Amino acid sequence: KPTYFRIISLDTGEQIARIPGPAFFMFHHINSYQSKDNKNKITVDICGFDDPQIINEFYLDKLRENIFPSGAGYLRRFELDLDANTCIESNAKAREP
Repeated sequence: KPTYFRIISLDTGEQIARIPGPAFFMFHHINSYQSKDNKNKITVDICGFDDPQIINEFYLDKLRENIFPSGAGYLRRFELDLDANTCIESNAKAREP
């Protein structure tokens, strides 16, 4: 299933776009900003994972083993185009092996 980016107007609080993107899991949003040249283009940076399996390492029995979680998230950047309703992952090669 895809991930959906929901774009909310800061002025009205209304959803102005719902853009599908590749499936991923994340804990932390890093940054997002509008393009200076085109206000309908938004860059979104996250710390993400390919799937939600990392959650399994945060159950209490696993935490008590005192072992650092094996998976590390990686920077993922998405370029959202509100006019075309598209999402492009611009740094897919930046993932850890």
